[in-house]
This record gives sequence, C-alpha cells and structure tokens, in this order.
Amino acid sequence: RGKSEEGDRAVDDMCSRVREGLEQAGVRVKVDDREHLKPGPKFFEWERKGVPLRCEIGPKEAEAGCVVLAARTGGDKRTVEFGDGGEFG
Repeated sequence: RGKSEEGDRAVDDMCSRVREGLEQAGVRVKVDDREHLKPGPKFFEWERKGVPLRCEIGPKEAEAGCVVLAARTGGDKRTVEFGDGGEFG
C-alpha cells in the first residue's frame, strides 16, 4: 500500500472507475491489487503473459484524474485524463 490511507482510497476509487468504464466499453480488465509485490514484478508478469496495454494508477494520477498507459511493445508511456463519465480524454 501507499504512504497514506487517503492516497490508497483515492487509488482504489480511481481503479474502480477506470475498470467500470473499460468493462462498459467491452474491454477485459484485471486490476492487480496484490499488496505483497512492488510494481516492477507486476509489470514484468503481465508483459510476460502478453497483455498488450498496461494502465498505471498511483496516488499522483488519482489526484490528477489521469492514468498512465504503457504498451507491452515499449515506447513512451502516455498520460491520459480519465473523465467523470468513464471516458478517456
């Protein structure tokens, strides 16, 4: 978990909103909320499984109302706003 309970709640809320928005759009979603692993091993595991796009949400992103998108094929990560209506901006 993060450094503050408030930040954890914000991340959990944002993850739920993003998951719901993507599922409504017909996208399969898995939220990796395992607390015993750091982000690096989680990223590696999902890349190894072939997941094409990773959506990263931490306290900074939750506060800003955005998500970081990373493609499995590499390249630059993109920060994208996530609207209240469940859409990416």
